[in-house]
Amino acid sequence: MGAPILIREGMKFGQFVTTGRTRSGGTRKRRTVEVVCQHGVKKFVALNHLRNGHSASCYKWTECAIPRAGRKFGSLTTTGKVRTGKKGTEPEVVCPHGVRKFVQLCHLKNGESTRCTRWAECSVPPRDTKFGRLITTGEYQTGKWGRKVEVVCRHGNKKYVWLKHLKKRSSISCRNWRECGLTKGQSNHYKYLRHRTPRVKTSMMSYTQKGICVLCGNVRSTAPPNSREHFIPVLSFARGKATLQQKNAQCNTKYNIFGAHRSCNVARGARPLSEWWRLHPEYKQAGMRAIRAMRLGHRAKLCLACWIRPKEST
Repeated sequence: MGAPILIREGMKFGQFVTTGRTRSGGTRKRRTVEVVCQHGVKKFVALNHLRNGHSASCYKWTECAIPRAGRKFGSLTTTGKVRTGKKGTEPEVVCPHGVRKFVQLCHLKNGESTRCTRWAECSVPPRDTKFGRLITTGEYQTGKWGRKVEVVCRHGNKKYVWLKHLKKRSSISCRNWRECGLTKGQSNHYKYLRHRTPRVKTSMMSYTQKGICVLCGNVRSTAPPNSREHFIPVLSFARGKATLQQKNAQCNTKYNIFGAHRSCNVARGARPLSEWWRLHPEYKQAGMRAIRAMRLGHRAKLCLACWIRPKEST
C-alpha cells in the first residue's frame, strides 16, 4: 500500500474545496474528508470518491438541488415547499397570478417550465370575459392540439372556441356560426337591403336632430353625426320571413333612418338599440332627445330636405 494522502485545507476536487477536517469510521472503516461546495454547504465525502472523480459536484445533494424560497425561474418563484413524486423531486412554485403548483425540478433547471401560460388556472379567461361579441362561460376543454373555451353569443348559442383564436381576436363574433349566421337567401336579402339604403344629406339630418347622435347622445364625441344609421338593424329585417319588397319598404323607410357618428355605428354593429342602451345606459337619455327631434322634423316635413332623390329621366 502507498503512503496515505495528506489532506490540507483549500485542496480542490472538481467543484469541492476541502476544509482540512477528516474522519475515519463507519461499517466500511473508510476515510472521509469534509468539503464545501459552491453553495456553502459542508459535507463529509469518501476520499476514494474524491480521488477517482466519482464525487466532484453537489448536484445530487438535497440541500443544493432543491432551490430555496424566493428563487426565480423565469416568472415562477419557489416557495420552499418540496414533495417527492414518481418523476422525482417537485418544488412548489407560485406564478404572478398567485396560483401555486408543484413542478418537476428538472423542468425548472432546463428552462422548460418558466411561465404559467399552459396552466389552466392562468390561461383560461374567467367567466363573463368579453372577446368582441362573445362572452366566456368559464368552461373549457383541453385536447391534443390545445385548449378550447366555451363562449356564448348574443343569440344565446354556446360553442367551444380555440383559446388562441380568441386571444388573437380572429374569433370575436358568431357571424360564421351555422346557428347564428345567415342562409344564402337571407344573405342575398341583406345585400339587397344594404344596396338600396337611400342616400341622405348628413348635414341636414344633423340639423334636424339638433346635432345629437342617436346612439351615444354626443357623450362619446361632440362632433355632429356624419353617417346614416338604421333604427332597426338591417340584419333583423334580413332574418325576417316577409317578402323582399316588404322588407325593403320597412327597412329603408325614412322613419327607420337616423344620423349617428360613424364610430358609434361601427361599435353598435347589429345589436338592437335596446341592447345597445342596456350596455351603455348613459347614452339613452340624450339619444331619445335626438329621436324625438327627428320625429318632430318628420311631422313638420323638415326632413324632406335630407333625402337625395334620383333625377327623373326626361
